[in-house]
Amino acid sequence: MKTISTIIRLAAFLILCSSSCLGVDQPQIDDYTWYSFDVPDGSGGLVDEGLATDEEEENALWIVDFEAKEKRTSLEIPMGYWARMMVVPIESGKLEMYCRFPTGTVALLLEDDVESGHSYTAWYQAEWSGDYEIWYRLDGAESNSVQFEVGEEFDMYEGVGLPAPQAAASSGGIGAPVPRSPPAPTASPNIGFAAGGAKDVENFRQNIEQGYLPLPTDVTYEGLFYDYYFETGDVEECEKLFCPTYSCAISKDPFSREPQHYLSVGLNSGITDFQRKKLNLVVVLDYSGSMGSPFSEYYYDQFGNLVETRDDLDDSGKTKMEIADQAVVNLLGHLEGDDRFGLVIFSNEAYVVEPLTKVEDKNLDELRDVILDIEEYGGTNMEAGMTKGTATFGKYSEIDPSERENRIIFLTDAMPNLGGTGENDLLNILKNNADQGIYTTFIGIGLDFNTELIEKITKIKGANYYSVHSASEFKERMDEEFDFMV
Repeated sequence: MKTISTIIRLAAFLILCSSSCLGVDQPQIDDYTWYSFDVPDGSGGLVDEGLATDEEEENALWIVDFEAKEKRTSLEIPMGYWARMMVVPIESGKLEMYCRFPTGTVALLLEDDVESGHSYTAWYQAEWSGDYEIWYRLDGAESNSVQFEVGEEFDMYEGVGLPAPQAAASSGGIGAPVPRSPPAPTASPNIGFAAGGAKDVENFRQNIEQGYLPLPTDVTYEGLFYDYYFETGDVEECEKLFCPTYSCAISKDPFSREPQHYLSVGLNSGITDFQRKKLNLVVVLDYSGSMGSPFSEYYYDQFGNLVETRDDLDDSGKTKMEIADQAVVNLLGHLEGDDRFGLVIFSNEAYVVEPLTKVEDKNLDELRDVILDIEEYGGTNMEAGMTKGTATFGKYSEIDPSERENRIIFLTDAMPNLGGTGENDLLNILKNNADQGIYTTFIGIGLDFNTELIEKITKIKGANYYSVHSASEFKERMDEEFDFMV
């Protein structure tokens, strides 16, 4: 029996090794390698390979194996992998390569100068699952097109018992406060000013009701003040962009009982008809396995323990993933035709579902269907999501800030367990983005929102965060208050 058991184990080991050797990383078809997970040299543009060996009568585009011995016009490829294409132009000039996504949106992949008679290598990275078409345009003439059929990552790996490979992602007066719900009679109908950073101190009250005491670092003055109205001595109507107002108060210290003097400084505005700037908006959506739980199922305490809840929240039968998908779809209704929208999703890795293009150029029905079909899977690699989301801006990262804003809306339940889990990795990306004029809004999904991590993130210029615990709160943030959030 021991001999048979040993043979079985040895056979299983050999099968596993042969699967690895035959090619999860570099699959071979007819003895040729057609794609790899490793990022190739020259992936950022065209690579001149010298004079073409074959003469072409028209602009040609091929998918070739890694040694450029065989060529084809279609290829099945897993998500995240790289394939090689050969470009053979018959004219010299500026070449523009395009990709049609499964939603029907056409995006510019790259542009570069080429010489007639030369061959060039261009690398394509497979994104979200679906059918993609690629071609190029040169001097008004179009090449033939090639097709990539991108398969889902979990289909590719679960069948052979191997883990999916990991890699870096590529292409707002102190005294007796009055709750905001019943606004003070003297409140101005005009728009006011609120400090940036943490919002929704109500999040911490809900945790207290569940028997969980928030960490001191979680309760921020921005979040506390934001949920209250303070009388600031507004005695006349503001007709300017900003109008400072002042009031004073004396209140006893709750511990020493000594009188304390307070000065309240308010900043009101004469703006009555708020209009946001035009947007270049990229939504980065977490589709990790943890998004498969409903809002009311659990949260994590400060020790990492799972604590079940029994709140009867709205849409308690739906998962966070389903509600997030619908919230992104609802968001589309607030975008103007001249706004640009893109969508990146992440779990173990990050993928572009929809490129950053003008809303008026999109097939919104197809896009809605694709978004609603996104299901949870895998781990939470937040850095991969943010890196891919940043790269999605491409040439639109340089804009006139007086007319248009670049913003990422990052949706996650903030439980990182893959990639760089240290705060500095994500913080550095956000700081660099802010320096380039790309700002971030974080929305934490569920009671298990990692507020200590996000509090540090929102100290960065232009960043803010919100937390949501139900479908109705998600709708309020992403739908009814969208223009103010971005």
